Amino acid sequence: MTAAQTTTAPRPSAVDVPTSAATARRRRAEAVAGTWIPLAFVVLGAGLRIRQYVFRRSLWNDEAALALNIVQRGFVDLLRPLRFQQGAPIGFLWVERAAVDVLGKNEYALRLFPLLAGIAGLVLFALIARRVLSPWATPFAVLLFAVLQPLVYYSTEVKQYGVDVTAALLIVYMTLRLLDRPLTRRRALVWGGVGGATLFVSHPAALVLGASGLALGLTLARRHERQQLEQLAWGVGVFAAAFIVEYVVSLRNLSANQVLAAYWHDGYPPQPFHLDKTLAWIGGLPGRLVPDPLAVKHSVALYVLAAVGLAGLAWRRPTVALLLAGIVGAALCAAFVRAYPVQWRLALYLVPFVLLAAAAAIDVVIHAPLPLRLLAIVPAAALVFVAVTPTSDALSAIGRPYTRTELRPVLEKLAARRHPGDLIYVHWTGLLLFDYYSPLLHLRRDGTLGFAPRAACDDGASLARLENHRVWLVFAFPPGYDSADSAGATLAHMDRLGTRLFQARARGHAEVDLYALSNRVTGPAPAPPHPGLCINPTSP
Repeated sequence: MTAAQTTTAPRPSAVDVPTSAATARRRRAEAVAGTWIPLAFVVLGAGLRIRQYVFRRSLWNDEAALALNIVQRGFVDLLRPLRFQQGAPIGFLWVERAAVDVLGKNEYALRLFPLLAGIAGLVLFALIARRVLSPWATPFAVLLFAVLQPLVYYSTEVKQYGVDVTAALLIVYMTLRLLDRPLTRRRALVWGGVGGATLFVSHPAALVLGASGLALGLTLARRHERQQLEQLAWGVGVFAAAFIVEYVVSLRNLSANQVLAAYWHDGYPPQPFHLDKTLAWIGGLPGRLVPDPLAVKHSVALYVLAAVGLAGLAWRRPTVALLLAGIVGAALCAAFVRAYPVQWRLALYLVPFVLLAAAAAIDVVIHAPLPLRLLAIVPAAALVFVAVTPTSDALSAIGRPYTRTELRPVLEKLAARRHPGDLIYVHWTGLLLFDYYSPLLHLRRDGTLGFAPRAACDDGASLARLENHRVWLVFAFPPGYDSADSAGATLAHMDRLGTRLFQARARGHAEVDLYALSNRVTGPAPAPPHPGLCINPTSP
């Protein structure tokens, strides 16, 4: 045996051993921070969403308006413009209609699709955060996404806004995956096909797809990948064809709705164009981005962190920064041409990307020279500070879930106590909500009531219909309703006409009141110094 053969491998030096141990500890810490802690937050977020779903809160006025379209129409009829000034993607409407056909006309069926989309959005956001952020920044982003009140609430709302978030995240996730390997025609077609499918369940998915395609194209052009650009064109063609179909069957009618355009006018820049007014509108965008009720108490800190994080991504991950900035840019462009507003719940799909950019502020400091890395605690502390209120609200919602207008519980009490011959009059603000629940509870309204700023509403012929009857008054005010036409004024008027026998109230200012009215109703009375009661019988 030669000397070379008998030579043993060099033993690690005293310096190498602790270095290897430190590397192993660092990797374990990164695995905990980047994988296990975000997974725990995903489970927390899913639990919050399921808790809200199981609570089965009552529909509120806006949900009822869309739900009436869903339950009263078939699949073909849903292609026509919706009643009650509602708009939703045709795919979303069809999924909702299918759920009602299978599971019945109840809140669980109507909210199942948004719930599943909300949980899927949690998983997608965590996967994207792991790709975009360091293991140390990922938990902060996932925590905020898991507990942010609008994201939890709209996961159980009979509206498409929560689905918008998941559709946007799915498109971004697939776009990031396209950058992992060379772009083939098959991968481009899958990207375009899945993206095109999201157009049928989410209107702003078109904006996210456009921004994603532009980011991919610019990245491939910068790399001089001409062949891959040609493959990308196939995917772009697929989702462009899907957009044309969606526009013909749904968007065309919705874009012509001037009532909705007027309702969301604050989401568009003021016209005619003036630079100072436009800059003021852009400056006010952060306040309109997070939907009502306000999700974070310290949104200024969140947006400052997002600006810092986006600048850092532009330096380290220019493609990711281009993608995120492109999504926001597409939203602004759509608002400028009055195609899609940037306001409140319609802009909910932008919130995840603000959270990603804000968490990236931690990475800006972590990737700085060694002496500055300790300053990473500053953006981390700021994100914790921002997350305190949403986390506290989310944990409180476990015992007291979010509600709007809880009409169903009081209507159930009405149905249980109603006598044959009782009349039911519904305040005009709750008509749609009552009309949704009344067939389910075998109720029928005999008329409507309101309170107008003139005593002339006290019409003797209308009031005569109530003589010697027990009359139920139903109130269901939408959130934020502020008018002289209040339940208190109406009930004070009714107290002079009869005797109150029963009252039931629920959260969100929903209530029913039972009155026994005698023949005093149409008797002589002095002119009241307050507005008059308006009672309108329902036509047979």
